[in-house]
Amino acid sequence: MRREGVAKLAACFALFFAFSFTIGGWSWAQEEICILPTGTGEVAYPPGWSGLVLALYTSDDKVSRGSNIEVWVESGSHGCPPYQWQVSGTGFHFNNISGPTTEITNGDGVTLQLWADNTACGSATVTVVDSCGNDEETSIRQPYNGTWVQIHEEYCGTVDSRAGGCSCTDCSEVVVGGYRYKDCWFGGTTAWMRYHGPTCSKWPYTEDLSSSNCGCPGFEYPFGVVGLYDHFMWEWKCN
Repeated sequence: MRREGVAKLAACFALFFAFSFTIGGWSWAQEEICILPTGTGEVAYPPGWSGLVLALYTSDDKVSRGSNIEVWVESGSHGCPPYQWQVSGTGFHFNNISGPTTEITNGDGVTLQLWADNTACGSATVTVVDSCGNDEETSIRQPYNGTWVQIHEEYCGTVDSRAGGCSCTDCSEVVVGGYRYKDCWFGGTTAWMRYHGPTCSKWPYTEDLSSSNCGCPGFEYPFGVVGLYDHFMWEWKCN
């Protein structure tokens, strides 16, 4: 599974960013920016940006006991190997089923095997740091031995209590590695009068349902949602 926000340095010093950014009041997404020499032999980057983007990859976001997935790192042409790796969690190792929990690789594209032993449960965090101090991390889970534990519960608005009518939500829920995310948008017969908010933003991983509809039993037509309401998160932990 690829991490969001991956960037690669291409020929003629062109940077391709897979995420949006803003410079001088203008926004770009998935745009090519040509980085030209300054005349001093150095490369000039836009303000606030460095010449290195570290990207962490995994071949899957889950691994069963007695098996392994692959992990590797890539960066731009100004990468800073060696890369120092660490995996946390119960029963997870590099290289083999009883291997170490730390490792070093010396170049881009070098793959490591990440194993789950016979005690592995819950989730693990994989962290990589290069010699320039850049770091990335991702999570994976052992899918058969664990339980979801809620670690974030937030309501992004308030609703005036009123008997009768229809109150409903339309929700998006997604699992990414060792975490589960849920966002719900509120709607109903008089939702625009009863709902006050929102006071928070959706998770980056959930689908944006801000233009969707929800409905209630006994009502023929669905109602447009008016704002974000439930904002929950769970972590996959050992039983």
